[in-house]
Amino acid sequence: MEKVIQSVPVCVARGERDTRSTHVVHLSRAGCVRRGLHVSLHLGATVSGRSERGRVTITQASKDEAFYTGDDADDEPLPVVGDWREFRANLVAQSQVESVIDSLEDIEEGELESRIDVERRSRVQKASGENIDLLKKQGLSSLAENLPWAHPIAVPEKGCLLLANAFMFLGNQQYFNQAVVLLIEHNESGSMGIILNRPTQYDMGQVTDQAGPFESNPVYFGGDVGDGAVSLIHGRRDVTNSLEIRPGLYLGGMDCAKQMVTDGQAKPEEFKFFARYAGWGPGQLESEAERDVWYVAASAKELVLKPVIKLPKPLYREILELMGGEYSETARKAFSEDPSGENL
Repeated sequence: MEKVIQSVPVCVARGERDTRSTHVVHLSRAGCVRRGLHVSLHLGATVSGRSERGRVTITQASKDEAFYTGDDADDEPLPVVGDWREFRANLVAQSQVESVIDSLEDIEEGELESRIDVERRSRVQKASGENIDLLKKQGLSSLAENLPWAHPIAVPEKGCLLLANAFMFLGNQQYFNQAVVLLIEHNESGSMGIILNRPTQYDMGQVTDQAGPFESNPVYFGGDVGDGAVSLIHGRRDVTNSLEIRPGLYLGGMDCAKQMVTDGQAKPEEFKFFARYAGWGPGQLESEAERDVWYVAASAKELVLKPVIKLPKPLYREILELMGGEYSETARKAFSEDPSGENL
C-alpha cells in the first residue's frame, strides 16, 4: 500500500488540452493540474487530482522514474522533470496564490501561468531578496539561480527542515532557539539532524590538521550529540563515497571533495562543515512535531547549501516567510521582540 505523504489544496487550470509536451511543462513549472487528468510522480511519490478545486494527495511509491499519465487509455507515460519535492512545492505555491487566480475567471491560459509566476516571484522577493543579492555579491550565483521555496508539511521526512517553535528553547537548550535543522536521517530507529544556522568562531584549519583545501571553511555547530563528529554537507552528486540525503543534498565524501578542490573541479565554498549533530530516539521527533516543538517544512536545497553568516535577513525568518500564512505572522512576532535582527 502506498503511504500518503501530503495532501494539499490545489486550483485546477481551466482550458482545452494542448499537446502533451506542453502539458508536462505546465505541470512542472506552474504546479497546475488540469481538470480530468491524473498525474503520477513515481520519483518517490504519486500526485493525483481530478476536481476543479479540491485537494491533491501525494503518496509514497517505489519507482525510479517520474511519469505524467493522461486519462485517455492510449496515452503513453511521459517524463516529468525533477524531484517530486519540487513538484509538491509547485502545488503548494499555487495554493498560496489562489486568491489571484480567483480574480481572473476569464483569463487566457498562458496569461494565467504568467500571473501566477509574477505573484510567486513577488512573494519570494519580499522574503528572500536581500539574501539572494548577498549570494550574488559573494560569487555564489549558482545558489541564486532558482527561486527559493519552503512550505509546511504534515510530518517529518528525511531531508526536510525543522524550525524550532519561535517561543520555545528560551531557557534550556538555547542553541535550539530559532534553530533551523536539516534532518539527515529519519526512520523507525530514530532521527538525526544538523543545525544550519549556528556558525562558530572556528574554521576547519583550527579544528583539524587534515582540512587541506578547506582550512578556511567555517565550522558550524551542528547539535548537542557526538563529540568529535564533523559532518560534510554539499550539493555535488559527483563526490564519491557520499550519501544522498535527498536529490541535490549529500553527506560525506571528504577525501574525494578535497581532491576535487585541489584539482580545480570544485570550489571550497561548495562544502559546509558541521561539528556534532542533534539526535532523537524512536518516535521522539514525531511526538515533538505533534506538540509544535518544531515547525516541519520542505525547502529548496539552496536554502541548506548557502552560507548563513551575517545574512541581511536571518535564515530562520526567511524560511518562515517563505512558508507563508501563519508562519509569516510568527516571524513578524518573533522578530519584533528582537529589533536588532542579529539572530541567525
